[in-house]
Order: sequence, then structure tokens, then C-alpha cells
Amino acid sequence: GRHSAEFGVSVAPHARGRGYGEQLFARAVRHARNEGVTRLIIHALSENAAMLAIARKGGATVVRDGSESQAHLELPPADFESNVTELLEEQVARSQYWVKLGRHRLRQGWRRLAGWSGRLMRRGRSRV
Repeated sequence: GRHSAEFGVSVAPHARGRGYGEQLFARAVRHARNEGVTRLIIHALSENAAMLAIARKGGATVVRDGSESQAHLELPPADFESNVTELLEEQVARSQYWVKLGRHRLRQGWRRLAGWSGRLMRRGRSRV
């Protein structure tokens, strides 16, 4: 229906087991609620135990059909708390992004400066 959405996520192998999938699922559920979605659908291979566990833990009903499984989660309507929580989470995520970007650029700047100063030092020594 027009009030349904599908959720799918893939976590890189080196980052698995850290709860990222659950965090992404919770964030997707909250966002979907706030956008008027009433039903979330998750398609997964039956062997994808991690995704199916996340769906079950989130309250979804999982139905297995051979090598594939489908989970359905009925979402309650948005409320003040879900809207404010999503807004705050978004601001925290943006702040963390800018801090990490600033740190990355600072490191790049230091590396460039170190490389530049190293070249100057080598030039100075060759003139002596």
C-alpha cells in the first residue's frame, strides 16, 4: 500500500557485531513513523540470521518461505516524542559528522605542513 515502506541494510563485514544494524533499523522505524508509514516490510534471505534477529527484536512478525523470509512491522502513528527524538538524533549525527570532518581536515593540513617543512629542510641541507 501507499503507507508501506521496505527496509534493507547491509553492514560491512569489518563493522558487524557492533550494533550498527539495530541502530539503523531503529532510526529507519522512527523516520518511517514520522513520515506517515504504517507498515515496514523487510525481505531477507532465511540464512541472514542477523537481519531477521533485528527485525524480531524490533517487534516484527517474520514469515519464512524456503530460502527467503519476509518480516512485517506495524508502526504506530507519529507522536511528539518520535518527532523530537528524530530531530535531536539528526542534529547529533550532523554535529558528529562536522567534528570528524574537521579532525580529518586538520590531520590532512598537518601532514601537508610536515611534508612541506620536510622538503624545505632537505633543500636547506643540500645547500650547506
